[in-house]
Amino acid sequence: MDAQVDIREIPFKNDWWTSFVSETNHFKGHTVKKDVFDLYQIAELKELVADTIRIITKDSLRIDNTGARIWLDGKYDENANKFFQDHPIEDNQSVENWAEQTFQDGKKFGMFINFVTRHNENLANKVNELIDPYLSQFGIPLEGISATLILGNYGWTPLGIHNDKRGEYIVHLHLGPGEKDMYIWEEENAKKKGFIHRRKVENKDDYMNDYDAKYTFGTGDIFSMPGRCVHIGNTKDFSIGLVLEFNGYTSKSFSKKMWFDIGKTLMDKNFEGDKALVLPAYEEDDHEKYINYLMEHLKYTTTDTKADIQKHLVKCFTDYKLGLLSNGGYVRAPYIDKVQVKKDYLVQKDKPVIKLVESYNLQYYKNKNKLVVFVRKNRFSVDYRHEYVDLLEKLNNKELVTVGDEYKTVEFSKFIELLFVNKGICFEDQK
Repeated sequence: MDAQVDIREIPFKNDWWTSFVSETNHFKGHTVKKDVFDLYQIAELKELVADTIRIITKDSLRIDNTGARIWLDGKYDENANKFFQDHPIEDNQSVENWAEQTFQDGKKFGMFINFVTRHNENLANKVNELIDPYLSQFGIPLEGISATLILGNYGWTPLGIHNDKRGEYIVHLHLGPGEKDMYIWEEENAKKKGFIHRRKVENKDDYMNDYDAKYTFGTGDIFSMPGRCVHIGNTKDFSIGLVLEFNGYTSKSFSKKMWFDIGKTLMDKNFEGDKALVLPAYEEDDHEKYINYLMEHLKYTTTDTKADIQKHLVKCFTDYKLGLLSNGGYVRAPYIDKVQVKKDYLVQKDKPVIKLVESYNLQYYKNKNKLVVFVRKNRFSVDYRHEYVDLLEKLNNKELVTVGDEYKTVEFSKFIELLFVNKGICFEDQK
């Protein structure tokens, strides 16, 4: 059956997000919003996408960190790095022109780039502008925000029929020019067909005569659905999609995340020097020595109480939360070539005025005699000084700070450099 489509033109404002959340039963339903973006906004987003691909293809170090996946004529290309190096997008070249030039003779291709906003600050800021009214009203999802770039003319989604993470909500911004069809199976129907969570179904023909909803969306439209929905898309003609993921944890996945983090805090740092040690083969009825291997690398003793463990959990969760808040809710920190950024800083550091990078903030807390600071999801600690806190507060209040003599001591210069290198601050004439 074909699903009902909402054809109202609604901008990305507080009232739109309020309505959208209500209509989707607080991100539990699926829908299409028609003509949300005008031609100017579409062109702006397409140019940001082109800039992002341009940034990636021109930086050999960055290529190794894209998380890109590429399919050519339905076959997965394991060497995405080489693909980007062999097919750079030129300055002022549109994504459509680049794709047409790169994939000639009717070749089908699909490209998926995870955490795409970490590669382009301008794209990240634009996305932040769109979703900030939502975050202001409803808060940052517990696992944060991420974005995936999907483009190509690949036909059926090469992942097959599948679903994404439970607790995740997908908002697909469709930039066209081609249309996309999306087929959805609700959980109960999928279970009857033997679908298991996150399993891919390659033989889609067994499913295609009994889907629960079908949506067709085109340039300027938005499609949205919960990650738990079993689905497959079909993109016959070239199109670009920027997919925003509002990542919520289930109680189980959140518990696993926090216990993993607390495990890292409980492990003695000296363990790193011993990581090459190969443990002896298992000997029957001699489990005690293996337990001893575990215990000897703990920072804390077996006399720690439940309250002690809870303190560690509070610390892990606090660090996790402040990291997200410092990064505008984005799951991943921005890609940082620290060598190049430091060079940029050294060239410009004599400029007298610094400011907070737009859309973000600096989080911190005092821990004994240390100041723990979170900058764009990166964490560092320094010896506590109230002057550091004063500076962080001024920056968070969006003040322009003149770097006078009081900030030019070796310690303060290093502190400001850390804020700059981690992309938390910039100079007055930068964005």
